[in-house]
Amino acid sequence: MISIIKKNILRTLFIIFRIFPIKNNKIVVCNYYGKGYGDNAKYIVNYLLENSKNKYEIIWLLNNINDELPSGVKGVKYKSIKSFYDLATAKIWIDNCRKHDYILKRKNQFYIQTWHSSIRLKKIEKDAIQYLPDDYIKNAISDSNRMDILTVGCEYSDKVYDRVFWYNGKRLNCGTPRFDVFFNNSEKKKIELKVRKFYKISKDKKIILYAPTFQKKLKEANLDYNNLIANLNENSKNNDEYIALVRLHPVSKNKVNESKFVIDATNYPDIQELIIACDYFITDYSGCCFDAMYANKKCMLYIPDYDNYISLERELEMDIMDLPFPKIYNEIDLIEKFKNFNEKEYTDNINRFLKKIGTYENGTACEQICALINDVVNGDDVNYEKI
Repeated sequence: MISIIKKNILRTLFIIFRIFPIKNNKIVVCNYYGKGYGDNAKYIVNYLLENSKNKYEIIWLLNNINDELPSGVKGVKYKSIKSFYDLATAKIWIDNCRKHDYILKRKNQFYIQTWHSSIRLKKIEKDAIQYLPDDYIKNAISDSNRMDILTVGCEYSDKVYDRVFWYNGKRLNCGTPRFDVFFNNSEKKKIELKVRKFYKISKDKKIILYAPTFQKKLKEANLDYNNLIANLNENSKNNDEYIALVRLHPVSKNKVNESKFVIDATNYPDIQELIIACDYFITDYSGCCFDAMYANKKCMLYIPDYDNYISLERELEMDIMDLPFPKIYNEIDLIEKFKNFNEKEYTDNINRFLKKIGTYENGTACEQICALINDVVNGDDVNYEKI
C-alpha cells in the first residue's frame, strides 16, 4: 500500500509533466501491472505494427525491462519516472487492469480499457467489494472516471459491467482482441508448430494443458497430472500418446512435478499460444475455459473441491452448472471422460451457450479497436453509433 505523501508526490509529477505537449502518435500500454508482452494489448499492438507502417510510437510498461518485445515497441520500466512522463504525454492509453489513482489523465488523452476477461466467471468489483482492499476500490473508481471506452466480448458481460463497474461511459462491442487469433486458421497452425518446437513435442503426441486458478486458502493444483498421463498412455484406445503442459498461476508458490510426459509451462509468455497448441484443456475455476471454448478445444473442469471453493475461496458470477463444459469431481471420472469424450454433445452445448451469452466474437476486435485509435489520433469524430 502506497502512502498518501507518496501519492501526492506522484500526482505532482503528473502535473509537472503537463508542461510537455501530448504526442499525438504515442501509445502507452500496460498489461497486468507491468507484466510482459501478452493478453489483449499484444494482439492490438501486433495489428498496429502490421497495418500502420510505423505510424505510432508504442511504449510498453514492464516490471522486467529485459522482457522480449517486438521491433517497433519500446520497453519502459513500470512505475519509473520515465513511465509517468510517457503516460502524461501519450495520446492513447491501453490497459487491461485498473490504473492507480495518482495517475492523472489530461483532457485530450484517450483511455481504452480492454479488461482481462471476456466472460465473467468469478465475481469482481462491486460484486466482490467485501473482499477488496480500500486502495483497490479507490483505484477502480478513479480509473472508471478516466476511461473513454470499454471493450466488451458478449451481451452477458455487457450486463455484468453495468452492475459491477463504476463506469457508465461508451463501450465497443467488438469482441476480445486476444480471441481474434482463434479465427485465423493459418496463424493457429504456425503457433501450434511454434509451441511444439519450443517444448520438443512431436506432432503425433496429444497435448493436455492443465491450468488451475490461484487459490489463497485452498490447496492448488489438486490434480495428479502424472498419474493421469500415465493412465492415458497405458490404456489409450487409439494408441495415442499424451503429453501434459502444466501452467500454474503466476503468483502460485507451488512447483510442477515434471516427468518424461509432464512439462512445466508456467513461464511460457502467452497462454493463448498454449491453448492453441493443446488438444485438451483442463482447469477448475479459471476464465481461460472460455478462451479454450473459442479456440475449439475440448475443455473440462476438474472441480473436486467445488463446495469448499465457493464457501471459502471466491463466489462465482455464473452458476458453474450452466457452463457448457464437463464437470468432473474425481480422477477416475476424468480418465473415463478422456476415453469416452462425446464430441457432438460437447459442440451442441457450446453452441447453445454462445447463443445464450450473445457473443460478439468474430475475429475483428483488433481491427475495430485500431480503427478507433486511428480516428482518435487523426482527430476524426468517433462514430459512436457503431459502439
